Amino acid sequence: LRNYYISAQEMIWDYAPSGKDLFRNVPLEESEQASPWLGFLGPIIRGEVGDVIRVHFFNNATFPYSIHPHGVLYTHENEGAFHAGSGPGASVPPYGNFTYTWRVPERAGPGPADPSSLMWLYHSHHHEAEDVNAGLVGPMIIYRRGALSGPLRDYDDELIAFFMVHDENKSHYLKQNLALFAGDITMTGEEPKESNMMHGINGRLFNNLPGLTGKVNRRLRWYIGSLGNEVDLHTAHWHGATGLSYGRRLDVVGLLPGATRVVDMTPDVPGSWLFHCHVDDHMTSGMTVSYNIT
Repeated sequence: LRNYYISAQEMIWDYAPSGKDLFRNVPLEESEQASPWLGFLGPIIRGEVGDVIRVHFFNNATFPYSIHPHGVLYTHENEGAFHAGSGPGASVPPYGNFTYTWRVPERAGPGPADPSSLMWLYHSHHHEAEDVNAGLVGPMIIYRRGALSGPLRDYDDELIAFFMVHDENKSHYLKQNLALFAGDITMTGEEPKESNMMHGINGRLFNNLPGLTGKVNRRLRWYIGSLGNEVDLHTAHWHGATGLSYGRRLDVVGLLPGATRVVDMTPDVPGSWLFHCHVDDHMTSGMTVSYNIT
């Protein structure tokens, strides 16, 4: 049994600390200090095939939220998605709590062509679009039985990159953000709406995500994923290295909303390297970070 304690906390999120891109958002948080490179992603949930994962969710925000997992086995009561016939975990009220129980059968773990681990996403699914655009999303890594810390482990280090154009126009907090940061403004036309489209990796823009590091000749596993709208067609590109994904050598990986991929690389050149979406509009709008190899 693996227990996780996660809360939804409202905060002012800075998409680009080197500039001014401030919005009220509601990341998912765990009590322990998260790695800075996770950005506004929720804590990493880890499990092996055969495990039971129990998530104790505390909603410390002012809107109802939930936690819905991809991939694992759950009952309606533990689905965390708001629809006809959904259970109490689909709508956790402000300052309420709910405990989700998920099982990890073989069909939730790596398949025959997968490496020893894969990533699913979890996110709030009360009002899914508004919730995700407010920042309620996180990674869940599932390992082959015995691979989390045993001899089947086929990597040395892990990193996660989540590509998404966060549409602050759809956030629950749009009116609050306008009042707090814009004052007396009228949202008409496309330009103000476009200015609220935040092209981020782990919720950071324009190379403002610290801590993505690896070492020369150490096996580095990347988990990449995306959610969002029709604009979230991404091509993740690493400078300075290539990787293997499902037996193919590459340095660019395509992503669709809701999809995840695993890329294994063994860096061979030290330095600070660009990692970005290769869609031109996304790259020029800030979907770029650096990763450092020592």
